[in-house]
Amino acid sequence: MDLLLPPISASLGAMVSLAQKLDALLDTEHTDEMRKLGTRLLELSKARDPPVTARIWMKDVRELSYDMDNFVDTEEDWIYNMSAFMGRVKEANARYERYRLESVPSHTDVFPIINHCGQKTDLVVGLHDKGGAVDRLCHLLTDGDEQLKVLSIVGVGGIGKTTLAKQLWRVHKLRDYFHCRAFVRTAKKPDMRRILRSILAQVRPHQPPDASEMGDLIHDLTEHLQDKRYVIIIDDIWDTSVWDVATCAFPEGNHGSRIITTTEIEDVALACCSYQSKYIFKMEPLSVSQSKELFTNAVFCSGKEKSPQLDEVSDEIIRRCDGLPQAIISISSVLGSQREANAVESWEQVQHFLLTSTTSVEILNFCYNSLPSCVQTCLLYLGIYPENYIILKEDIMKQWVAECFIRAPTEKEKMEVAGSYFDILVNMGMIQHIDVDYSSEVLYYAVHHMVHDLITSKSIEDNFITVIDYSQRQVRLSNKVSRLSLQFGGATFASTPASTGLSQIRSLTFIGLMSCFPSVVEFKLLRFLNLHIWSDQPSTYFDLRVICEFVLLRYLQVTCSDTVYLPDQMQGLKHLETLEINARVIVIPSDIVHLQSLLHLRLGGGTELPDVTGIPRNVTVPSVANLLDESSSPPKSVMTIELLPPICRIPEWIGQLNNLCILKVVVGELLRDDIHILGGLPALTVLTLHVQRRTTELIGFAPGTFNALEYFEFRCGVLRLMFEEGAMPNLQRIKLGFNSHRGEQYDRLLVGIEHLSNVQEISGIIGSTVRAEEYDLQAAESAFKDATGKHPSNVNIKRTDIAVEEYSPLEKQHLVRGKHPSTSSEQRGSQKQESQQAIKQNAHSNSQLINRIRDDKKHASVELQNDPPASTQKRIVFKIADTIDDRGKSRAFKALSKLHGIDQLVVDMKEGKLTVVGGVDPVLVVSALRAKFKGAHLISVGPSTQVIKPEGRASVELPNDPRSSVQKGPIR
Repeated sequence: MDLLLPPISASLGAMVSLAQKLDALLDTEHTDEMRKLGTRLLELSKARDPPVTARIWMKDVRELSYDMDNFVDTEEDWIYNMSAFMGRVKEANARYERYRLESVPSHTDVFPIINHCGQKTDLVVGLHDKGGAVDRLCHLLTDGDEQLKVLSIVGVGGIGKTTLAKQLWRVHKLRDYFHCRAFVRTAKKPDMRRILRSILAQVRPHQPPDASEMGDLIHDLTEHLQDKRYVIIIDDIWDTSVWDVATCAFPEGNHGSRIITTTEIEDVALACCSYQSKYIFKMEPLSVSQSKELFTNAVFCSGKEKSPQLDEVSDEIIRRCDGLPQAIISISSVLGSQREANAVESWEQVQHFLLTSTTSVEILNFCYNSLPSCVQTCLLYLGIYPENYIILKEDIMKQWVAECFIRAPTEKEKMEVAGSYFDILVNMGMIQHIDVDYSSEVLYYAVHHMVHDLITSKSIEDNFITVIDYSQRQVRLSNKVSRLSLQFGGATFASTPASTGLSQIRSLTFIGLMSCFPSVVEFKLLRFLNLHIWSDQPSTYFDLRVICEFVLLRYLQVTCSDTVYLPDQMQGLKHLETLEINARVIVIPSDIVHLQSLLHLRLGGGTELPDVTGIPRNVTVPSVANLLDESSSPPKSVMTIELLPPICRIPEWIGQLNNLCILKVVVGELLRDDIHILGGLPALTVLTLHVQRRTTELIGFAPGTFNALEYFEFRCGVLRLMFEEGAMPNLQRIKLGFNSHRGEQYDRLLVGIEHLSNVQEISGIIGSTVRAEEYDLQAAESAFKDATGKHPSNVNIKRTDIAVEEYSPLEKQHLVRGKHPSTSSEQRGSQKQESQQAIKQNAHSNSQLINRIRDDKKHASVELQNDPPASTQKRIVFKIADTIDDRGKSRAFKALSKLHGIDQLVVDMKEGKLTVVGGVDPVLVVSALRAKFKGAHLISVGPSTQVIKPEGRASVELPNDPRSSVQKGPIR
């Protein structure tokens, strides 16, 4: 058995992993039998089309390898108790000889992919020609007709419908023409709830979906889109029922909105367009010249021209692709991967493999057979996700590594190898990148539906993954299962885990509703647990405390729309390498920082920004700051850390993490010493710092610091950075976010940025504080351009309407007196006058409110004695509901986000009360609250001399400035 193969694979099961562990056996007879079995399985795995007897034998041997591997991992005295397994090993070898499987021919005609020429962007020909598809559709989309119009793109699989839709998505004039937009992909078995959540999350990005029921989602979408000019792209519709549901959410209106659908079925296209054929765009195959252009661009990605000797054979290969871009790109990737891309013999060999009349499916099958077996395994693994499900590259890489599909000497090299495999599949068109925002960065991906069909068929052949989707209402598993994927949670098991082999499952993926999630108590052998769950009931929680019993667990990812309960202690999970929680967490286990094997830690959250599946990624972890700040023995093996719930400061122990490559963290405060802690990390290549409190001093980067850093992102209300010569010598990209302030001069914004000689791209993101005017934003943009003007790299700037900025106690005192550090004396005088007028107005309004309350028979009267002047802090208590959950708390904070003079908000979730501290007008507070809570009313108003620090209640502190507003969320 070749120990250079990955430990686990689709063709060999756990045989390689087992071979490494069985070296401890002293019985040579047993080791010889195992080596013989492994070698025979390896040889048969190379056969192109083995007979049925060989397939059954291979499946049985793979199951045997998993059983033995599980036994070795769970039994302390396994060395002395292998006799029962050895009987099965001998029997398998005997069957091999009895069936004469040695006569099965090996796969000698394979055309293997050797290397690839780097990840390519979308290869497009013809679409942007004058009068081409993009021009024609853009004209229809912006023709001035104010009625809702539906356009449908129709064509066979692989002809480029999704590519055309993506090109329209990227057209700048369309982005500017419409108020909001969304791009979603459906499937042959679609989950309409997920599709509608995704649309709502994209058209309303700053208010993630609260609803989970179909009716509520449709109502929220209709209400939000009612008065807007919107464009929605719905890709890959297979049935008119999908359109019948989706169209209920789109108000017709008269604002010039547009919907674009793509489908392979002409009847579906007609139904979408209300049977108006003039709005159907039929895609045609590429012409011969276009096919040649696409083929050449795809094969010779380095720009090298094709040798004339290849003209004849390339013309024949192109002809057999029948003008389908998907087929041309896939075949081109195989040819372009060869060391001798211009070898006529190699190209003729490809031509020989392709039939005279070749379908896209046959070409994809040929490309799959050309992949190395390790890459085939990684591709088949993507079958755990439903068709057209959005995936993230970083997630998939970690999952491949956790599943032991990757062979490399170090953990860092494993991730690099996994990334190269992913890029190969992207280049072949088997994984497609998906645009979900205006960024040029490729972040989100999906598997092409034809590739998903191929994966499904291959997985069934190899029994590699068992998938149960929502259409199967009862399932009885007769075979042993190694990897189980439950998709959208419709299935129920008709028998107990003990009788079906569920207790042998090593990998479990669940994508669906919380109410359908099965009990995992019996899954004792889990190495991998991947959960994408959203609540279908109000006020629910997800209990994961049982995971502390999964002692073999290597990977845990939870993406959930509700609260997650983790166990109090996790240190027993000594094999856990990846821990990613994208959900609210009640308590972080106190020993989380002591996990022995931890490589990747993510506690995601911050603001409720949804991912492209429509599931809010939100975490509220009140204990994480103290937990991480106080750690004295960190997990020194860790490679990536993402801490989006804010921690107080950069803990000193992070400076000891010599293997740390990626750090993304939100901190309350950043000082010079914190930069010193991070600057010496030898492997740090990506650093993202979001600082909540305004920096009062220049943050400097000294020579010789951050030597390995390639990407740096820094966001803070105030930008004061200094780069000395020799700092960050390998930095390639830098992204900087800050706020514009009224009257600010922006001196010493970016000192020495010209010293970052290797930087190729500089991005600026400028937020706006409440009192900042348009000229303040222009001044900030101008200052940023001036500061970066000495640098030769590309500079781009965009604005954002979300800002975060906290103030130190001293700054708050300045703000109360109208003395913002960045304002002139003339402005301060003006602000003081404005403040006095506001005080008088607030006092008058408060008096009116009390009089109204005394006359209100619905509520108890409130008498104020010694009511303090409105200029001092008041403690105002409101009743807004019987009880409040996290969503209600979020609505309350958002309702008051535009009010002036609030210093602190405190929510008593159990009592349904909201306490406001500050010099704010109670009339305005009641009015704002009633927009979200119809029954909100005032309980009491009284003096408050200090900020409240309640136990067990949600609280947020705000700048005590009568002219400032509540600041929300990280700057984005």
